[in-house]
Amino acid sequence: MNPLQNRPLQLVDSTLREGEQHLGVSFSPDSRVRIARALDALGIDLIEVTSPAVSALAAADLRALSGLGLNARIATHVRCHLVDVDLAIKNGAQALHLFFGMSPQQRAHSHGRGLAEIFRRVEEVVRPLQGCGLEVRVSAEDAFRTPLNELLEFVELLNSLDVQRIGLADTVGTAIPEQVADVVSAVRGCTNLDIEFHGHNDIGCATANAYSAWKNGASHLDTTVLGLGERNGISPLASLLACFAVHEPEAIASLDLHQLPRLDRIVSRASGVAIPFNACVTGKGAFSHKAGLHSKAMLNHSSTYEGLAPQDFGLERRILLAHRLVGRAALADRAAQLGLRLLNPALTTVANRIKAWAELGPLSLNQVDAFLHEASTLTPLNQQ
Repeated sequence: MNPLQNRPLQLVDSTLREGEQHLGVSFSPDSRVRIARALDALGIDLIEVTSPAVSALAAADLRALSGLGLNARIATHVRCHLVDVDLAIKNGAQALHLFFGMSPQQRAHSHGRGLAEIFRRVEEVVRPLQGCGLEVRVSAEDAFRTPLNELLEFVELLNSLDVQRIGLADTVGTAIPEQVADVVSAVRGCTNLDIEFHGHNDIGCATANAYSAWKNGASHLDTTVLGLGERNGISPLASLLACFAVHEPEAIASLDLHQLPRLDRIVSRASGVAIPFNACVTGKGAFSHKAGLHSKAMLNHSSTYEGLAPQDFGLERRILLAHRLVGRAALADRAAQLGLRLLNPALTTVANRIKAWAELGPLSLNQVDAFLHEASTLTPLNQQ
């Protein structure tokens, strides 16, 4: 058996850290608590929050969230500084997420340290944490622009430091699934540590990259609700869950997927960011069928034009009627819901009326129902 198969997916949700780096987003303390509780209800494993070194409010939020008694563990994202680590521990962090920029670009233009100095700093900060009882992850920021030999040297250092996970971050969001597969496979081949993947969405590959990382040995995947985050954000939670629901349902069997629509609504209200129309699962268009050919096929069998089952997420599909593409099969189904039985001639008449009205402007479902009721009164009894 392939040891990488039949594994539960470990989700690290960073809505309360990465998500607050999204343009215009700033959660209130009450909103952070609501979001954390909703993430916990879904079954998220780790909730990542802002470093307490940022402000007194960030430290208070860490204390408050760590004291909620959630099943999810509260992690905080901190620089590889002793002061930051001490603050995190004092304020109740249940997991420490340390990071260091590893790419030539990060070394030259961000922190300005060479590899040897990075390695010394990581060892200086991490070694005292051995046996502290906290979950420790150390991330290579910008890992996918870091020469592989240098990245693997970093992995060897972490192997010696008794951390729980190594993080691999596609910080600029330009990796593609094949590249992610190669790098994660190489890291998997030289460590027994858990591997966490954090992927930005600058070229639209974040979800595909996260799935590729998992297939090639990553144990933990980072997400945010609605994909919030720096620039174009990171892997949207709904997209990732939709992907696994289709391709690896056993990996997310412990999650309560019915909580997802509510979670997206909570974060949308708290952030002021609308749920995108094309968001997987929770977007307005999800599970909505419009064209007559599609509607007829869907009424015959739902798998014809759906790869996901809406009921798995506590949702229902919609067969849209109030438009010029409406077909007779969809109208017959609606008539049956209304307790009416119309044959094809009457259904054709109603369809033509709807198409004509829809050409002139918006049409409501109430108007469609009125057309159906009117047609039923005009249909001879022996044809009903």
